[in-house]
Amino acid sequence: MPKGSRLCNFDCIYCECATGSWPLQWELRPQFPTAEDIHDALLASAETLEPDELDSITIAGNGEPTLSPYLDAIADVVNAARDRDWPQARTVILSNGTMCHKPGVR
Repeated sequence: MPKGSRLCNFDCIYCECATGSWPLQWELRPQFPTAEDIHDALLASAETLEPDELDSITIAGNGEPTLSPYLDAIADVVNAARDRDWPQARTVILSNGTMCHKPGVR
């Protein structure tokens, strides 16, 4: 998700991302991390984590991850890294579920 801001279509008071100190970026053009950004971050993590130290890789961020236009490519990158470096780990998407009707999210 965008660094330093949050992007969500909800504003839930119980959400860990809804701190009140970040502006809701729904109508702005946020800078989402690309699949390449995620790939690089996972490579760096693979250098510091042992294969058995990870039980899941969660796609979350500062708001709703399914709003990212790169979600499909990011999921592919995450799953490839998981299969290569942490085969016992699960891939999880922390979502409010409101975009599940979109084919690219399913």
